Amino acid sequence: MNVKIMRNKSGITLIELVVAIAVFVIFISLIAVFFFSGLDRYKTNSERLTSQFSMRAVMFELSNNLRKAELENIAVNEDNNAITVEGAVYAYTSEDETISKTISGNTTILARNISNFHVEITDRTITFTVQSSTENESLTGAVTLQNFVRPSPT
Repeated sequence: MNVKIMRNKSGITLIELVVAIAVFVIFISLIAVFFFSGLDRYKTNSERLTSQFSMRAVMFELSNNLRKAELENIAVNEDNNAITVEGAVYAYTSEDETISKTISGNTTILARNISNFHVEITDRTITFTVQSSTENESLTGAVTLQNFVRPSPT
């Protein structure tokens, strides 16, 4: 029988190839876990930031207009989810979760993903609460602000 023994031939065996592929797959899997967890954190923080920005925009707009208004030019509807300030109507719509501002028939959406908007007037104090809603229910937040309306000049 004539058997030739291969000696000093360069190359890799099947076992070496399988081990190298397994190490590569484990390495890529670890990188993917870090990447996707970072992507999930980015989405969560972006959602939270958008929600907070919407609430702040409404609070800023409404509080600025309330500071300029006189008490007799401010009215709240009976459901406490809309307020009229010097002809501008700020109203919450639960169907599409928005707060809009209407002046002379022109409506502008100020904020989206709002789960609650509540306004109360007591004497010269106006308290309003804006609560946001997101896909992730643990990210809901609420902001409450009290404005004191200046007395009308007599």
